[in-house]
Amino acid sequence: MKNTTKIVLEHLDEALPQDLRIFWRRAAQSAEARGWNLYLVGGAVRDLLLARDRAVIIPDLDLVVSAEPVTPAGAAIELAQDLQAFYPTSRLADRPLFQTATLHCGPDGPVIDLATARIETYAYPGSHPTVTAGSIYQDLQRRDFTINAMALRLTGAEAGEIVDFFGGMVDLEARLLRVLHDRSFQDDPTRLWRGVRFLTRLDLGWAPETEQQWRETLASGVFGATLDRFEKVPSLQTRLLAELKYMLTHDRWRSGVDQLQAINGWRCLHPNLEMNEDTYDRLRRLELQGEQLELPPDWLMRLETILAELNLLDRQIAAEQLQMPMESIQRLSQLEVVERVLGAVADRQPSTVSIALATYSSALLFQAMLRMRGEHSALIWQYLTDWSNVTAPLDGKDLQELGYPPGAAYKMILQDLLGATRDGVVIDRQSALDFLGHHYPLET
Repeated sequence: MKNTTKIVLEHLDEALPQDLRIFWRRAAQSAEARGWNLYLVGGAVRDLLLARDRAVIIPDLDLVVSAEPVTPAGAAIELAQDLQAFYPTSRLADRPLFQTATLHCGPDGPVIDLATARIETYAYPGSHPTVTAGSIYQDLQRRDFTINAMALRLTGAEAGEIVDFFGGMVDLEARLLRVLHDRSFQDDPTRLWRGVRFLTRLDLGWAPETEQQWRETLASGVFGATLDRFEKVPSLQTRLLAELKYMLTHDRWRSGVDQLQAINGWRCLHPNLEMNEDTYDRLRRLELQGEQLELPPDWLMRLETILAELNLLDRQIAAEQLQMPMESIQRLSQLEVVERVLGAVADRQPSTVSIALATYSSALLFQAMLRMRGEHSALIWQYLTDWSNVTAPLDGKDLQELGYPPGAAYKMILQDLLGATRDGVVIDRQSALDFLGHHYPLET
């Protein structure tokens, strides 16, 4: 049964930047000229309904084309080719396998996603779907949650009608997040993570049967079994990493972390992964102290901090399965190395500690520091914020002007001079000259 309501299309115009206003009207005209129906789908429709009489900004367009009979190339691709003529500098990226197209409308123009109304089937949990053309009903039926399975018709006499086959408007009014079918989380595990993101961003709650479904799915161990069986599981690898980035970048990322902990969702990354008080303490320290350093993006450091709760082998497995950047995988594999190196330092002189730590990146040292307490933690922090920024009063050019013959000895001299500066023995140019005179006197 289809629920309908009307949105005056001028409201859509008001919610869109000018370049997108122009685009959707051109797209609607081109679709109508071919006898096709065009729909705005996904989050934009949800956000329009949530806004009601308030202003809302829709930053992009997610369009679905419904065409009968089915076109050989896919209606979305053909429509994108039509629209490309309006944008001489545009670039079209089409994916016939998935019957989708993305139109990049010049360097300053919009980026538009178009898809043919389609059906998706999954060969195994978390795989890429197999796509065939279908109706708008079938297209909306394959989506994640009812509140995202509504469409705004942009063509024909019914333009402005909200198409809602699955009760999305009712759930939106009740502030509930509900999946469309029983296998939803098995087909695409990223839906659980997207759900957490919507819960935190939109202040929603799980529909009872949906909560039961994800609990049963997590408890079944299907994700671990799938990763063991298949080399490529996109929704547990690249797509899940993208969802983690979205969640851990958002202003309310802490709420997302809490939600996942409450539902044992972190076990999607590894069955042994579970947050504890130490994890939360490290995340707090990351926020407070990390701002003072030049580190990789916040979301990546947060994810590494969480994965570091696993033992060495498990965290490497989890990071590789997520297809995290190689530098992240390397950092996660070297945390214990930093601890051992620092533990082997014979004294606590700034110069000695600095030599021991100099070969490691700031991000690795910081992650290792988060795992430590007491003296070792303080030494790394001192190195990162103070000793690593110290420079000696003299450089190679000064040595040359003083009469030191150029050669390999320069490196040793400058390294010792830097160490003496870090230790406070050298404090200015004169004390640097005195140090050289004592330790590296020039032959007369």
